[in-house]
Amino acid sequence: MRRSSECRELPDLAASIDDPAATGASAVLIEEDGHEPAMGFEKPVRVRSAVTRRYRLSIYDGVDWGELYDLREDPHEMINLLDDPGKAGLRE
Repeated sequence: MRRSSECRELPDLAASIDDPAATGASAVLIEEDGHEPAMGFEKPVRVRSAVTRRYRLSIYDGVDWGELYDLREDPHEMINLLDDPGKAGLRE
């Protein structure tokens, strides 16, 4: 295995999402594999979240629920739209 001591600058993905005129990422995928159980979970959390300018969708491994938020209408993520029939197309 080759090792490198080079530091590499990562792109500012948040700026790509926050700035409608920016080019680059239209979504960010966040992968979390916890090491300890979190509140409400019996084992470490494994979750995948896709975040766009408009929505955040989070799918949890091993449970039958998730989260879908409209960040424009609900920036504080208070209303989970995952079971909203009108948002079915976003889940697929």
